[in-house]
Amino acid sequence: MKQFSPAERSTFAYWFAHWRAFQYVAWRLHLWRPRYLLHDCEKPWLRLFWDYRRVQQWHRRHNSHHLDNGTGRHDWTAMLIDWECSRLTKSDTQLTAYETYVYEWLKHEEMRTLLEAQMLPLLQQHHDQLVQLPGGREFDHDDAMRKAQERYDRWLRKWGTAAQSQ
Repeated sequence: MKQFSPAERSTFAYWFAHWRAFQYVAWRLHLWRPRYLLHDCEKPWLRLFWDYRRVQQWHRRHNSHHLDNGTGRHDWTAMLIDWECSRLTKSDTQLTAYETYVYEWLKHEEMRTLLEAQMLPLLQQHHDQLVQLPGGREFDHDDAMRKAQERYDRWLRKWGTAAQSQ
């Protein structure tokens, strides 16, 4: 599957590749649901009217497969799938779902208990299928912490400590 750079992520080609990767991972994990056909379907349409950053912000605030949605409800299964398929299409974000879990755990201190209660059991339940995906690897907590810390440090440099209080 093609790896897209950050500059290429506002394109229809990226959206379609991500959509296909999401469907593939959901199917391979035996978690696929018909509603997943609509995964991120609003993004190419919103992109016709808004710049990519605004589309991304709107999408994250209004979709339950993102931690920072405004609803307070989370679709943990879709979030797991989204986290795992990200590495299949993003050249600069080569984190597995487990590594993304660690990154989000570092980034969202206020959500640590919820992440531990909801996402960690899902990761453990689907461990065998996750490591069998192309490029999948065993959960290595030390390696995950190192990668997540590097990504978190980049995030802090980009957004600053003010973003931590959001």
